[in-house]
Amino acid sequence: MGWNRVFRDLLKRPTAVMGMVVLVLMVGGAVFAPWLAPHDPLDFQPANRLRAPDSEHLLGTDSFGRDILSRILWGGRTSLWCAVTAIVIGTALGTLIGLVAGYSGGRTDSLIMGFMDIMMAFPTLLLALTIVIVLGTSLFNLALAIGISNMPRFARLVRGEVLRVKSFDFVDGALALGASTPRIMWRHILPNILAALIVMVSLRVSVAILIEASLNFLGLGVPPPAPTWGGMVAEGQKFLLFAPWLATAPGAAIALIVLALNFVGDGLRDALDPRLKNSEV
Repeated sequence: MGWNRVFRDLLKRPTAVMGMVVLVLMVGGAVFAPWLAPHDPLDFQPANRLRAPDSEHLLGTDSFGRDILSRILWGGRTSLWCAVTAIVIGTALGTLIGLVAGYSGGRTDSLIMGFMDIMMAFPTLLLALTIVIVLGTSLFNLALAIGISNMPRFARLVRGEVLRVKSFDFVDGALALGASTPRIMWRHILPNILAALIVMVSLRVSVAILIEASLNFLGLGVPPPAPTWGGMVAEGQKFLLFAPWLATAPGAAIALIVLALNFVGDGLRDALDPRLKNSEV
C-alpha cells in the first residue's frame, strides 16, 4: 500500500482536502482546548446568563452564564475521545470475529455471522442505547456501548474480505510451508484487507460521533455539568426561540465534523480501493 500515492490522490480531491482542513482545525481546537478556551467551561456566571454573542463571549453564554465557545472546545475533547475509543473497540472486536469466521468457514462461520446478523437487525443507536442502560452512564461505558454496536459491521466487512483473500496463492503457499492458522490470519490475510478496514474506520467515526451526541442529548451519556455537544443541544432546545445560539453552535460543530469525516472517508475509499466506491459501509 503506497501511502504517498494515497496522499497525492487525496490532495486531488477538493472535498477531501476541505474535509482534512476542517478536521485538523476541529481536532486541534479540542486537543488544545485548555489553552484556546477563553473561559472556564464550568464557570457559573448568573449575571451573564443567556448573553448574546459579543466580543467577550463570541458564541454567547448558556442559561448558567457559561461561555458557549469554551464549552464547545472542551466538549469536542469528550466527543472525539469517545468516538475514537468506540471505533478502536469496534474495530478490534469486529476484526477478530471476522477473521475467525471467514477463515474457519462452515458451521463456525454460520453461527458467528448469524449472531452478527441478529445484532445488525437492530438500529445502531437503539443497540447502543440498550447497552448504556444496562452498563450505566459514564464516558467509558458510552464508548464501549458505541463500539459494541458498531462491531457487527466490522465483522461482516472483514469476513467478506477474508473469504476473498484466503483463496489467493500466497495463502496456499503459507499453508504448504506449515504456517499456523493464527500466523496466516495475522501475517498474510490481515495486511491484505487493511485498505477496506481503514475506509470503514474513517466512515464509522462520524457515525460514532452522531450516536455519542444522540445519547448525550437523551441524557444517557456523560453526566452534567461536563460539556458535551449533544448535552448542549439538549439544553439549548429549551431556549431555541429567544436564545438560538445555545443549540445552533454545538449543532453546527457536530454537523461540521461529521461532514468533514465523511469527505475524508469518501476520499480514502476512492484512493485506497476503487472497488469499494459503490459498496455499503
